Amino acid sequence: MVPMPDALADALEMASKTAAAEVANILFQLSGTPFLRAGPIFQLPNITIEVAQECSGIRSSWVLFMTSVLAANLFLKTSWRRFVLIAFVIPLGILRNGFRIMVIGLLCVNVGPQMIHSLIHRRGGPLFFALSLIPLLLVLWWLRRGDVRSSQRG
Repeated sequence: MVPMPDALADALEMASKTAAAEVANILFQLSGTPFLRAGPIFQLPNITIEVAQECSGIRSSWVLFMTSVLAANLFLKTSWRRFVLIAFVIPLGILRNGFRIMVIGLLCVNVGPQMIHSLIHRRGGPLFFALSLIPLLLVLWWLRRGDVRSSQRG
């Protein structure tokens, strides 16, 4: 594979960061956590966190995308089902990132602000990536069932 051009990577990182902050905003509201938000900055009880460019999750989303392409081609027969699985990665990656921001924020609020320097923040990417594989595999399973039923009828 050819590396992504820097301009494209920057644009995707910015879009992913912005979308993840929007999802985190909704998740903080749903959690009942009091907060104030100014763009990518969340003022939570005991701590202020900023969703930085490095928090975009673009690299793990890229790996998730490649995983979905491989899985779609290995396990699905119809083009539209392959497209659905691959397209599912976009909202899944955004949701995963927003969830990660919320988890780190809630840990800072409920455990202590030192959690911003914890392993779950600095090295938690693989854990959240693994969690995002669960819905991806569930959608793959559901789409594959449809492929199997279609081939049995025809």
